[in-house]
Amino acid sequence: EKIVPIGSRTYKEELKIAERAVLIATKICQEVRSNLKESETATKDDASPVTIADYASQAIICKALYEAYPNDPVIAEEDSTNLIGNHKNIIMKRIQELVQKASGENNSSISNDEIIHWIDHGSSNSVPTSSVSRFWTLDPIDGTKGFLRGDQYAIALALIENGDVKLGILACPALRLDNMSNDGCIFTAIRGQGTFVKSICSENNDTRRVNVVQARESKEMRFVESVEAGHCNHTVQKKVAEAIGITNDPVRIDSQAKYGLVAAGGAALYLRIPSHLNKKEKIWDHAAGCIVVEEAGGVVTDMDGKLLDF
Repeated sequence: EKIVPIGSRTYKEELKIAERAVLIATKICQEVRSNLKESETATKDDASPVTIADYASQAIICKALYEAYPNDPVIAEEDSTNLIGNHKNIIMKRIQELVQKASGENNSSISNDEIIHWIDHGSSNSVPTSSVSRFWTLDPIDGTKGFLRGDQYAIALALIENGDVKLGILACPALRLDNMSNDGCIFTAIRGQGTFVKSICSENNDTRRVNVVQARESKEMRFVESVEAGHCNHTVQKKVAEAIGITNDPVRIDSQAKYGLVAAGGAALYLRIPSHLNKKEKIWDHAAGCIVVEEAGGVVTDMDGKLLDF
């Protein structure tokens, strides 16, 4: 076990509050996915999909963070500007129902204005200035395409202080790990304290520490990559893997569940070589997954071998 130096922050309070919010958001996402209607899905300006689950997840998590840490900015993927169109009223009513149910509030206690406030508390349009040393970053549903097709997705939340990820939570409702229940899993990591995983189902007290794969014959190893060809260059990545002796077919899954699979030893390598040089990565797509892998004993770098700069 790693030892936390005396006088350093343990972030136990932040973890407790954030993990609870992510688990509530996970229940919302699973409920929506089980009975998603066409009117509850839209396409954003960047051609990526968004659902009522994205908004409800962001609202419930930002609500919890705002109530506990009102001075902490949140940088998240969604904002309320996309809540437009012919189905706006229907969508807002459904989001309101989901948030109220998850919050345990009565039917009239949460207004639409409050929900929009919580969603926009995490708007990426309000990026912290250089004077802000502490903030959270959130992807309410990472891998929405996987969410829609019934495959992998994740709810990813991280706390960043002075450019360093201090805490990460990665809920993977569809990820099945060996020697665990089939309820999906949630990874938690605090800087200097290791990475742990447990079943999303709270009744199962099966928390355990995870570590990346240990050195062994490269022919036994496998790597993981994105399903979407637009997210990475599959051809180049295959050549890179073969160059270091990995000849097994890649595991292709959506979302930061890839980071979770590496952290748990299910894959030796996660490659994300861009399909075009002007592609820009978003902070919420990597922060939580990065610390989950690092605290499991792995290393996360850019293509030049440099640690990711948050």
